[in-house]
Amino acid sequence: LVSNIERDSISVFDDDGDFMFEFDSFDGNNDFKNPTNMVIDNTNEILYVSDSGNDRIVIFELVTGTTCPSGTDEVVDGVCFVEEFGEYGTDEGEFKEPGRLAYDETNDLLYVADTENDRIQIFEIVDGTTCPSGTDEVVDGVCFVEEYGSKGSTNGKFDSPMGIALDTTNDLLLVADSNNDRIQ
Repeated sequence: LVSNIERDSISVFDDDGDFMFEFDSFDGNNDFKNPTNMVIDNTNEILYVSDSGNDRIVIFELVTGTTCPSGTDEVVDGVCFVEEFGEYGTDEGEFKEPGRLAYDETNDLLYVADTENDRIQIFEIVDGTTCPSGTDEVVDGVCFVEEYGSKGSTNGKFDSPMGIALDTTNDLLLVADSNNDRIQ
């Protein structure tokens, strides 16, 4: 899978690197606008896409065959739209150009570099409609957990965090703090 920013689409390739197909809309012509990054939850076969130009995260399920789970619409063979969350803003679960994503399969946590809000937001992916104690539900199955960071140049503050990487072995989240020219 490759996000194709210039074509506002996701390209799918087989294991040999040969192009198979691409998709640029879902759920009734809801088009991507600058899909900058994606991450896969291999355990549950879920694809998360940061649709930066639309200030949201879009969730797809990867399936074999032609049938999508109940309640989802098939985009193309093997890729089913599940849901989307987020919109432009500064509140919990809102984004200004979400960038890179990281996924913690052990704890079902999705980390989002909320680039223009100068912060990282964390969401828990759950089955059903109940969020753990102390969290707020954004949409069914996606719960806001916490955010950290704000604009600045001291430790723990960011200026356009563009990239993130999760090191689960050492319990570290590495953040490319782009306009501060550093990794935190």
